[in-house]
Amino acid sequence: MIVGDLAPTLGLGPLTSTCPDPGELAPDTTFVCSATTEEGQVIQVEAVVNAEGRLQLTTANVVSSAALPSFERGVAAMLNDSVGSNFTAESVDCGPTAVVLPPDLTMGCALVMPASGEVFDVTMTVTDLDERHFSLVVADQPRTTTTETSG
Repeated sequence: MIVGDLAPTLGLGPLTSTCPDPGELAPDTTFVCSATTEEGQVIQVEAVVNAEGRLQLTTANVVSSAALPSFERGVAAMLNDSVGSNFTAESVDCGPTAVVLPPDLTMGCALVMPASGEVFDVTMTVTDLDERHFSLVVADQPRTTTTETSG
């Protein structure tokens, strides 16, 4: 299921899964698996046997591409509440694809200042993936940009 069902849903390319032998799959049996992306990122997967004897898979360290806009709105709202600004979700860019969170559960995004276009790095530490709770740190200085000239 991880390779055939979960991999296309996440959109992170082919996955290699590792699961212990759960033994008899009685309802409410829970076991932990892992899936590794081609880039070596390790996805933690919890498998639960439902009442019908089917497995339900939940990732424990992946922000899906469908969830990214919710995190972007959350960053904008948190900044608006804390500094009295007027950011929109479009001011925050966490990328277009699912993010496998590292062990420290951090995720990088970009904050674009509407008036100047300056881009600041934002680091979110996800504290509750399901409820989309996180803490936030915004870089003190904008990213440095290199302007290339042609001769």
